[in-house]
Amino acid sequence: MCDCYTERCKGCNQEIEMHLSDYDTDRDEIEVFCKGCMPVERQDGVVWKYRDSEDEEWKTVFVRALTKNAMANASGNHPNSIDVEVVGVPDGTLEIVDERNLRM
Repeated sequence: MCDCYTERCKGCNQEIEMHLSDYDTDRDEIEVFCKGCMPVERQDGVVWKYRDSEDEEWKTVFVRALTKNAMANASGNHPNSIDVEVVGVPDGTLEIVDERNLRM
C-alpha cells in the first residue's frame, strides 16, 4: 500500500497529487515545490516530471527530503500520476537505476 494524497506547493500553495511508497516516508518528511517555486539549491531532493495522460504537457516538481529517511526512500516519493520520470537527483546520494536520468 502507498500513501496517496494532495500536497500543496511550499511556495504558492498549488495542489499537487503525491505518492509516498509503502508508507515508508511520513508526509511531514518532505516538501513539494512546483516548477515556478522550485528553489535554486536542490541537493536535498529529486526533480520529477509527470503527466496524467500522453496528451498532457509535462509538469515539473521538486520533492525536498527533510530527513535522512525521506532521502533514503526518495525514489518512491513522487507525484501520483500515470507517467512519472526522474529529471534530476543529487550526485551520489540516490540510487535510482535508470540510464535516462539526468544528473543536476
